Amino acid sequence: MKHLFWIIALFFPLMALAANEEKEWNDGALSWSDFKGRSMIPGVPSYIKTSLGIVTKQATIKGKTKMHLNAVAKIDKDRSFADSAMRTDQRLRYHQLQFDILESYRRDLQSDINTGMTGLEADERLKHYNNLYTASLDKLQEQSENGANDAKIQVWEYFIRKKLDEQGLPPEPEIITSPFSYGFYLGTGADLSQGNLGNAFTGSWTFTAGIGLGLSRFKFRSDITYGQPKIKESNIMAVEDQTTSDTYASYLAITASLGYSILDTKKFCITPHVGGMWSNYGWNVANYENVNGELKIKNYESPSISSFNWYAAIDFDYHFFTVVSKNPFFLTGKREQYTSSIRITPFVGRGVYKNTNPELRSCHIGFTIAYVGMARSLGFK
Repeated sequence: MKHLFWIIALFFPLMALAANEEKEWNDGALSWSDFKGRSMIPGVPSYIKTSLGIVTKQATIKGKTKMHLNAVAKIDKDRSFADSAMRTDQRLRYHQLQFDILESYRRDLQSDINTGMTGLEADERLKHYNNLYTASLDKLQEQSENGANDAKIQVWEYFIRKKLDEQGLPPEPEIITSPFSYGFYLGTGADLSQGNLGNAFTGSWTFTAGIGLGLSRFKFRSDITYGQPKIKESNIMAVEDQTTSDTYASYLAITASLGYSILDTKKFCITPHVGGMWSNYGWNVANYENVNGELKIKNYESPSISSFNWYAAIDFDYHFFTVVSKNPFFLTGKREQYTSSIRITPFVGRGVYKNTNPELRSCHIGFTIAYVGMARSLGFK
């Protein structure tokens, strides 16, 4: 017990020392005491390590997620450095100007976030302003001769401070996301029939359309799938004087399943599903009759076989785009967040077709690749 106490006593102070010390723009003007690092770049007497980012704070209360998205401009004190000979007022003004430029882009980013940007859309906007900041620093360095030209620094200070005054401090609104989501998906894939059903039909390429509903991490979806497997057996129903008249059958499947997202992040979602699957095969046959010793077509029929059994699948979603509507949705009166995803779904389903002789059994194994569009309402306070 004593050893454990000393391990804890030593561990936590070391962790505190390992964390870099940071300073936000709102914490006040820079001073040379903020430059605590050692020179790591040959030929560079002083350097300020700045960063622009988005901090997300969220909490879920009664199924509703409340978020605050805050744009943050800060410096890393432990990675900012200055040689003692370069710690002049002129040099400090130069670094303060760099920090002020970053703050102006932070306010632009926060204003964009306040319009409803979240998720991937906000990340793309962050990249945009980081690129603008890098370009501005290069321009400042060139025009001010790396901080040596006092006249140019004064010009830059004037315009940046004027911009900051005009921007003001943008508010940081609370965003409330609805736990309910809805949408659709369209895709294509393959269904491979196993068991003795595979003796009657080949597998087939399929096309799928479906709808999805979500409540927090619980997901419901239902879809319809169509394919055209090739017929392998000429008399599937084992009826005398009957043979298939088509090369391909029509395959139709309807599934309904409930899932739970075991992983749900900004870019990825993994959701196992279980449910039921109704499947049906239909084709055309010709009935023959003996007329004076010669077989002739009597009529045509369209038999079908169907099954309802269990179904299981796993949805792997990759979210590649999000956008928030500018106007409220007319049904909810709230703005909507739309998310586009690519979904890969391997699945397995049982099929037992009892109206055949012999009874046909199958384990449907396949996959679907689909585009998914989902929406949820957002509230702003």
